[in-house]
Amino acid sequence: MNCEVMKKTSVYKYIGAFMLVWLLFGKANCSDSAIIIFQEPGCPTGGVSMVEGCGCFSVPSDYHGGFIFISQGNDIAFYTDDGCNGDPDTRFSNDEKECNPFVWRSYFIFCS
Repeated sequence: MNCEVMKKTSVYKYIGAFMLVWLLFGKANCSDSAIIIFQEPGCPTGGVSMVEGCGCFSVPSDYHGGFIFISQGNDIAFYTDDGCNGDPDTRFSNDEKECNPFVWRSYFIFCS
């Protein structure tokens, strides 16, 4: 097995484990949204940063390779500035998957 396949398999295991824990503890039924941010482009490659909840969060400095947003009926807004300052650059109202690099530095998950 080559290294690229092993890397992708490892990332899939992390995502699978996260989703399993999320389901086992009933998180899939709550109103909190979640975002998985990838370190490298291609979804999923490299490291993974996962956040569940509401409010403003910083994008880890070396994690700009892509993301998967699980909406749960909530919106997310991305900002090019730290601390969710200024006007949002982009906003999504549904589940979203982007596997290309992005420049956003923070995001706000709006929960109802």
